[in-house]
Amino acid sequence: RTRCTEIRGARVRIEYELLRGNVLLASGRTVHACVSPEGRVIRPFPELLRLTGRPGDQAANPP
Repeated sequence: RTRCTEIRGARVRIEYELLRGNVLLASGRTVHACVSPEGRVIRPFPELLRLTGRPGDQAANPP
């Protein structure tokens, strides 16, 4: 299970849960920063926001 928990400026935080049935086996999170090809911090592209879902959405799993 994955969900986007925060979008702030160029930062996107995603949390993960690995389940076997209803048993939580592992959890984690990653924080991603969006940068331009020149290395400048930029806001996420709309396509990325569409794929990750809005913060708090449950199980944002793109096709």
